[in-house]
Amino acid sequence: MRITTYTLAFVTCLLASPVVDAQQAQAETKSKSAKSGLDALDFFVGSWEGTGTAPGGTSKNTCRIEKKLSGKVLTITTHSTISGEKPDVHEDMGIVSFNKATGKVTFRQYHAEGYMNRYQLELHDNGTRLVFTSDLIENFAPNWTARVTMVRKGADKFDDMLELKPPGKDWFRCCQTSYQRVQPQASSMATGWTSLLGPETHDLTTHWTTTGNWSLKNGIASLTPRAGEKGWQRYPAYLWSKKSYADFEIEFDYKLEKRGNSGFYFRVGDVNDPVSKGIEVQIYDTDPKKPREKLSDHDAGGVIPGLKPHRNAAKKAGEWNTMVVRHFDNKFVVRLNGVTVNAHDMVGGGQLSQRPEVGRLGFQDHGLPMSIRNVRIRELPTAKNNQKAPERRND
Repeated sequence: MRITTYTLAFVTCLLASPVVDAQQAQAETKSKSAKSGLDALDFFVGSWEGTGTAPGGTSKNTCRIEKKLSGKVLTITTHSTISGEKPDVHEDMGIVSFNKATGKVTFRQYHAEGYMNRYQLELHDNGTRLVFTSDLIENFAPNWTARVTMVRKGADKFDDMLELKPPGKDWFRCCQTSYQRVQPQASSMATGWTSLLGPETHDLTTHWTTTGNWSLKNGIASLTPRAGEKGWQRYPAYLWSKKSYADFEIEFDYKLEKRGNSGFYFRVGDVNDPVSKGIEVQIYDTDPKKPREKLSDHDAGGVIPGLKPHRNAAKKAGEWNTMVVRHFDNKFVVRLNGVTVNAHDMVGGGQLSQRPEVGRLGFQDHGLPMSIRNVRIRELPTAKNNQKAPERRND
């Protein structure tokens, strides 16, 4: 998604001498095919700012990536200001979608100058390096190819690089940018986001505790059932946060195998009895084609007991899902893959209102394989302070 200084680089590099990156070119031949769906891009949803280098100068770049149409597509809008020997301003917009017939993620990028570039996605390094290679460029010199490489550098950073390939010549690098996620504006009402699990995590026990068979690799925590453990039976070896939370907003990705089952718990006052001393949001391998009227509180995004999801937003087994849970003033909202699937006000009473006001967070051990990644949280002001909770933003 080298989306910011693309056009200037294209025009300038027509006369540039190729600089071959042999190792990079060789690595590209070993690339893996794109995974199904758009989950590989979930990390990049939000607002970004960055600085970089471009032919003839340096650049200041902004980028906004949003989920649209119930998460079926991503939209990308960017703006770049290039200063130096050849100052320029550039804008473009793009649409990212998944082609079920080909199993490819396609990125169509439209430039203010009239160019359109169509890219296909390939994944490398366990999904932390994304490579988009063009298979079509409209309204430009024929037979050129563009390649965009995005590399995650932490919980809120990534680098991207644009390379070009003239007809009959080798790839050469044109420009590169380092991006930083734009966090919600600081206020007295909320802290910033804190990463509890991500690519920068090297020790699972920094924020979590467990007696279970949870392992950490490349920022992904995975549960592998031990010998004799069978699915659909609860085991006490949950993954528990070390810290307790009152009002908060948490985001995380999860992945299940076929018939997978787990749950995200919050307001847990006793980790030895989370079912009756906490609230569970269901994590389950719900068939994406299951009709809304047949959903129950045990489907993905349901809240146990008794709150079935309003919509079916689950992805099929083996794909990453993104869940957001926001709790404030005894009210909570659950979003799954960009869709609001549950909401409840506990002020009016009921079984859930009896749960502790402050408690730990956890992921359930149901004797079935599961993985989680990209867990981040921000604490919200308690309602007792008579403050309005900060608005939810896509960052």
